[in-house]
Amino acid sequence: MKRKLQHPTTEITYERIKVINHKLRQKITMEIIDLKDEQGEERGTRVVFGVPM
Repeated sequence: MKRKLQHPTTEITYERIKVINHKLRQKITMEIIDLKDEQGEERGTRVVFGVPM
């Protein structure tokens, strides 16, 4: 997971995922994608969680 300076709640979420992955021996992932329009202006953020079934 490539990370730049993050909001504290994002760091907490990464830590929670780490604990869950260790305890449950799962590979839950979180990807943060900065959304931009055609002009390159920031338009929001998409967060994608990967959870094995």
